[in-house]
This record gives sequence, structure tokens and C-alpha cells, in this order.
Amino acid sequence: MPFKPLSFFVLSLSFMLAPVFGGSAFSAQVQKGQIQSDVRTKLLESKCVDYYKRPVLHVRNDTIGDVALANVMRLQGVNMGPMTIVNINRLSKLSRASQLFFIAHECGHHVLGHLYFRSPGQSVEQEADCYAIRSLIRGGFFTLKDVETVQSDLRDYAQPSNYHATGQKRADALIECME
Repeated sequence: MPFKPLSFFVLSLSFMLAPVFGGSAFSAQVQKGQIQSDVRTKLLESKCVDYYKRPVLHVRNDTIGDVALANVMRLQGVNMGPMTIVNINRLSKLSRASQLFFIAHECGHHVLGHLYFRSPGQSVEQEADCYAIRSLIRGGFFTLKDVETVQSDLRDYAQPSNYHATGQKRADALIECME
């Protein structure tokens, strides 16, 4: 489908006006102890702010090779702001706890300024994992059982890369994040 700037702008505006991940993690949109069941809409409506306190746009793109990724939107070479690209097809196959974890992980890249100040690598990914777990626990959205669920999903599904450690190493490191 060809890119249409006007439709992209309208889509962007609708996400920017959506409910936010408030405070350090998430708003009342996600009730304590529960994760919204409709991943196709609720996780795209969630939003965070980046290092500079700018809202992060969430955009669906089911062609990316990962669950989600943090990026900076550019239009004709001009920085238009932070965005998270989400592959809903991949995300919806994970547990609800892992869905929320991965959205919070990408938010962590924005909040921690990784896109502006750090080179990609495993240490950056570990920082984003820790941000996600700490934010979800502090916000009352995650219990230890949710952390165990995420660990299990990481072990089963996470693929190692130049940026990501093995799923086993990432799962084990989550416990260190909570200390």
C-alpha cells in the first residue's frame, strides 16, 4: 500500500491523543493486576514519553521481524519525534504479561534516551528490560507470577542477535533487575 502523508498524520494524531502510560509506567487504562485483553487496540493506545518528555507514537506494522521496536520518526530527513513500531500479529501470540512487558521495554528505550545517547547493544537492551520490569512492578501491574511468565516466554521465544542476549540470559537477568 503506498504511503499517504495525510492518512499517516491522522493516524498519528489519533495515537497522540490516546490514553498514556502515566508516571513511570502506565495509567489507569490498565487496572492493577490485570492487563487489557484486546491487544489489537489497547496496547497501541498506550503511550509513553521519551527522554525529552515528548509523547511516543505507537504505530502498527505487522511486517517488522520483531515484536516491537523503538525508533525516531523522520519525514524527509526531519526528526518528527519518537515512535514505537508494533507487530501486533507477533505480539498477540504472547502471554498478556509478555505483551505488556515488551511495550514497556520499548518505552524504556525512549524514556532512557537510548535513541539519542547510546549505541545499540546488549547492555542497552538489558537496561530496557530492567526499566520494563521495575516500572510494571512499581506501578502495581506485575506480580512475581507475571515476571515468571515473561521469563518463560523469553526462554521459549526470544531470539539472540547482535543486540539481544539469548532468551535464557535475558530471563535470568530479570531477577537481577528487581534487586
